[in-house]
Amino acid sequence: MIMKIFGKEEDFENEYLTELIDKINDEGFVVESYDLDKDEAHVQAEVYQIFTSPTVVITGEDGREVEIWRGRIPSVSEAINFLGGK
Repeated sequence: MIMKIFGKEEDFENEYLTELIDKINDEGFVVESYDLDKDEAHVQAEVYQIFTSPTVVITGEDGREVEIWRGRIPSVSEAINFLGGK
């Protein structure tokens, strides 16, 4: 499973989001971050129909969406639950 985070620069400065990323990494899961202010992120954002930030998407290895939180940051336990962790 992969956690994809879509946001703007100020979203990635959010202490709660930083903590989520650190804890998910510590659990051994892949975290991909996409800055919506950069053109490269737009293709991925279009795939998951991202129109608000921050948005957190849990996907399978195949890119299939498992869960999505639009406009909010999930708790660590919520994210780990969908990632299949402890």
